[in-house]
Amino acid sequence: MGEYELTPSVMGPFWTGIPILIGVTCLAKASYFIFIRRHIPLAASLLSWGIIVETASYKVPLVKGNDWNVSENWPGIVLANVLYGVPLVAFYFAWQKKTFRKFILSVSPADMISIHACRVAGSAYMYLFLTLDKPNYVTLMVGVFDLVVSTTALPLASYVRSVGVGAAKDTVRKWHIFGAMDLIVPFALFPFNLCGVVYTPIQSLSFFFQHPIANIVLFNVPLAMINHFLFLTQLDAMVEEDEKKKKT
Repeated sequence: MGEYELTPSVMGPFWTGIPILIGVTCLAKASYFIFIRRHIPLAASLLSWGIIVETASYKVPLVKGNDWNVSENWPGIVLANVLYGVPLVAFYFAWQKKTFRKFILSVSPADMISIHACRVAGSAYMYLFLTLDKPNYVTLMVGVFDLVVSTTALPLASYVRSVGVGAAKDTVRKWHIFGAMDLIVPFALFPFNLCGVVYTPIQSLSFFFQHPIANIVLFNVPLAMINHFLFLTQLDAMVEEDEKKKKT
């Protein structure tokens, strides 16, 4: 992305569209756990986290421009990594509690899949790739992944709801592996891209920490990682729980 910075003119409709989409996603998830699943602590956590992320992305310049500079950007980079890690650490400690594990496994697998429709916000990456004079091919990769995952989430959720997660087990596992690759590949590149310590590539990843893209990275990505982790490690338990519900 060279000399480009994420400004309203560069982002176009996504300058306001991304914060709105993230806000709607946050409210939808919180409402689900308030009115359908009746888990107020989880709903409150999601709402609080959404507010923190939206505020941090808008108010705090995590990085300045697209050129990694350790001396100028290290406070924002540290803050971004802390913010990114908070939901992962919080989930890890919550998962240690048997009651929380039981609750999460009781959530409808179809509902958990459908929430990935919110990754349509990632279409902003495709917009950047198609509109910038010097396209960043990382935006093409994550844009394609996000569009595929977001547009297939609801059809897959409908299929799982119709036949059961047991019958759809192989399809669900493959879909989550594909979705996880969208998150793993860019972050696998960060150690080599960060501040040009190892090398200074043409395809900078610093745009991930700029507003409004930072909203996606700090809200959607860690929650999507948790979701994929659950399905890839607990799918058999989800199938067993689903079978129990059918029998009652």
